[in-house]
Amino acid sequence: ESYEPKYFWFEIFDTIRKQILTGGLVVLGSGTLSQIIISMLLCLASMRVFAGCKPFIKERVDQFSEMSQWQIFFVMLAALLLRVAEMSGDFDIENKKAFDITLVGTQALAPTVIIVMILMRGQEATKMLARKVTKSMSRGKSEGVEDEGEVEEGGVQLVKMKKNTMVLGGAADH
Repeated sequence: ESYEPKYFWFEIFDTIRKQILTGGLVVLGSGTLSQIIISMLLCLASMRVFAGCKPFIKERVDQFSEMSQWQIFFVMLAALLLRVAEMSGDFDIENKKAFDITLVGTQALAPTVIIVMILMRGQEATKMLARKVTKSMSRGKSEGVEDEGEVEEGGVQLVKMKKNTMVLGGAADH
């Protein structure tokens, strides 16, 4: 139910992707450069599929899924950088601290962006509701409407009552 009907097959794709990334790459050897590079390529390919198809009904879920793919990619990139630095012996404590901060920052980026998106969406909904209420109230005053009645605008039900008071009943965000 979470996928658009034309992407009914996407759950199969996603399950295969997860199985390859978690268990399929073991055949290449644990922690090898080839394992890391192939997992990065798989991640980039699946990221492209997620971004190109946008298979989920809700756009926010599409965005979250793509962002999750980016996070996996950055974790794999970090693993590659660590492996190369370890092999070269050129990884001192100062570089490690900077690397740790960068890795934590990239992992915190997705949740931060999601929180900002949610807050922005809430502000947009509040502004839209305020505009509709103001518009409806001014229309009611100019027309001298004092009788009870209901007006449906943009998914928000405005109920007019005597003395120009209003009661709001909102539709759920789907």
